[in-house]
Amino acid sequence: MMTIIFSLSAVILFASLGCGLYRLVRGPRLLDQVLAFDYICVCILALITLRSMYLGTDVYLEVILIFSLLGFATVISFMEAFFARLQRKKKD
Repeated sequence: MMTIIFSLSAVILFASLGCGLYRLVRGPRLLDQVLAFDYICVCILALITLRSMYLGTDVYLEVILIFSLLGFATVISFMEAFFARLQRKKKD
């Protein structure tokens, strides 16, 4: 029973990851692409967590922590660059 639940959860997460990739590629604006990147990071974290739960191990916890920090720092960097560009456009 648990194998079915883990498999169904993985399928749903991969479908969500596909939707995020579509938005990343087809996003009409930069903000849509940044949000899609953050969404993809969350989906990958959920997949790693699901695998860790399925295997019954806590080996992946460090990977989850590092990946979440990298995803957060990347989104903050994107937003910083975006707002800097907006401020330059307002000055011109």
